[in-house]
Amino acid sequence: MGFFDDLGKKVTDAGQKAMQKTQEMSEMARLNSLISQNENKLNSAYCQIGQLFAELYRDDHRPEFAELMTTVIGLEQENDTYKKQLQDMKGIQRCEQCGAEVPKGAAFCNSCGASVSQTDKQETVEDEIECE
Repeated sequence: MGFFDDLGKKVTDAGQKAMQKTQEMSEMARLNSLISQNENKLNSAYCQIGQLFAELYRDDHRPEFAELMTTVIGLEQENDTYKKQLQDMKGIQRCEQCGAEVPKGAAFCNSCGASVSQTDKQETVEDEIECE
């Protein structure tokens, strides 16, 4: 019977060690998940800090930030151009008061009732040469 008692003890010990390893692995996974969540929160906070800095010091920043600020301003201008192109394609414009989409040619905003400035698509060229 000593053999079976010994075998039973070894099986029990192995089961306990496996359970302990499983608990350790579970705890490691939980901690890694918490670290990942915190890193995501940190990245979001850094992004918000950078955005706030760009808004507050757009024209008055340290020289170390000049290249980044130039990039930010350029990308914002590009996006404004793309947004304008999308609005033209959709036949809408933005209300200057509330930012709502208003059909081109509308006199008033449907959301806030503000008067909408009419944009004239025909641009005049001052230095145009007339042929006679």
